[in-house]
Amino acid sequence: MRAEDLRAVLLVKAVEEADRAGTLLTPADRASAARAARREHRESNDPHTLLAARSHRLLERLARRERAVAHALALARGSRWIGFALIVLAAASGFALSTLDGTQRINILGFSVLGLVLWNLAAYALLIMRPSLAGRWLLQAGRLRKAEGPLAEALASFLREWYQAARPLYLARASRVLHLAALALALALIGGLYLRGLVLEYQAVWASTFLDASQVHKLVSVVYGPASLLTGVPIPGVEELDAIRARGENAARWIHLMAATVVVFVVIPRAVLAAVASAALAKRRRRLEPPTSLLPYFRSVFSEDGGRATVRVMPYAYEPLPRASERLRALLPELLGGELVIELEASTPYGEEDALLAQLDVRGGGGADVLVLLFSLAATPEDENHGTLVAGARDLLARHRPRAELVAMVDEAPYAARLAGAGGARQRLTERRSLWQAFARAHGVEARLVDLSAA
Repeated sequence: MRAEDLRAVLLVKAVEEADRAGTLLTPADRASAARAARREHRESNDPHTLLAARSHRLLERLARRERAVAHALALARGSRWIGFALIVLAAASGFALSTLDGTQRINILGFSVLGLVLWNLAAYALLIMRPSLAGRWLLQAGRLRKAEGPLAEALASFLREWYQAARPLYLARASRVLHLAALALALALIGGLYLRGLVLEYQAVWASTFLDASQVHKLVSVVYGPASLLTGVPIPGVEELDAIRARGENAARWIHLMAATVVVFVVIPRAVLAAVASAALAKRRRRLEPPTSLLPYFRSVFSEDGGRATVRVMPYAYEPLPRASERLRALLPELLGGELVIELEASTPYGEEDALLAQLDVRGGGGADVLVLLFSLAATPEDENHGTLVAGARDLLARHRPRAELVAMVDEAPYAARLAGAGGARQRLTERRSLWQAFARAHGVEARLVDLSAA
C-alpha cells in the first residue's frame, strides 16, 4: 500500500477498535464510508484499495472533530525541519573543521581531513554489516496529552502499529538525511580550506611524537595517493617531508590533495548513497507492506456492506411518474453501489411530514439499510416542512438503525420541464440546485441531484 493510504487505514482501524460505543465515528459514518468506497471502486475487490478509500473518508471527518488526530498524523509523517536542521548543522561543522586550529598553519596529519575520512570509512563498514535506525522517537513523541479515553488509546495503538509497518520508510528517510548531512559537511570543509587559501597565506606542516618522516611518507601515500592520481599533484618524498616538518611550505598543493581526498572518500560515495536512499524512500512511499491484521479488519468492516442492501425510497410532496420510478430503480445501484433491494413507498403529501415520521418511528426507522427521501427541485425547501422531515429521519435512524444511511435525493426533471423555453432557465436551475445543496448541508446530509426523466 502507499504510505499515505496505510497511515489512514491504521489510524481509522485503531479508532474503530478502541471506540466500540461509536462516539468518535458513528456506525452510520462507518457504513456510509464503506458503501462509498465500493461505489468508487466498483471494479475492484482488493481489500487494501477498498480500506484506503473508506479510511480517507472517515479520517476527514475524524480530523475535523478531534485536533489530536491531526497531531498524531503529523507525528506519523515525520518532521522535515529536523532533517534540514541536521544538514545545516553538518555544513556549519564542516566549515568549522577547516579552521579548527585557529592558526595560519595546515597540519597535513590533522583531524579535519584524516578524521573525516576515517569516520566515513567506519560508517561505510557499518552500513554494509547492519543498517539500523537510532531511537524510536515516534513513540516517545506520540504521548498526546490532550487526548483522553478511547481516542488516547486509539492514537497510542496507531503510533505503535504504524511504526512497525513504516520502519523501512523511516530507515530510508534517516539514511538519506545522514548521507546528505555527511555530504554537506564534506563540501563545507572543502570550501573552508579553499577560502583560507584564497584570503590568507597558509603553511603546510606536520608534527608527530611517534612518527618520523619515512613513516609519515607511507601514511600520506596511502591517504592522499588516490587524490594524487586524480589531480596529478605529486606527494613529496621523505626528505621533502622532513624539510616540511622543520620549516613548512606553501599549503596550496596540500589543500588540493586534501580536497580531492575528501571528494574521493566522502563526496562521491555519499552522493551515490544519498541517491540510492532517495530511490529507496520513493519506493517505500509507494509501497509499504501492510500488516496481516488488515485482512480480518477488512472482513469485519465490509461484512455488512458486502450483502444485499435494502433501500427504502420515500417521496415527499412529489409523485414520481412511472418512467421516473423506473429510472430511479436503474440509477440507485449506480449511486449507492452493491446489490440493492429497492422498495418504493407511496408519496407523502406536503405538510404531513409528522405522520411520516411517526410511521418511521413505529417501523424502527423504516427497517432499511439506506433511507432515500425523494424531493422535487420544483419545490422550495422549507425548514418547517422539508427540514423537519430530514432532521427527524436522521434522528430516527440514529436511534433505531445507526448503521443505516440517509440520502436526500432531489429530482430536477419537474423544475426543468417547468422552465423549458423560459428566459434565464439555466441560471434559475443553477440557483435552485445551490439552494437545495445548501439546505441539505445545513441539515447534516448531502443533496444528490438527479434527473429522473433522462434515458
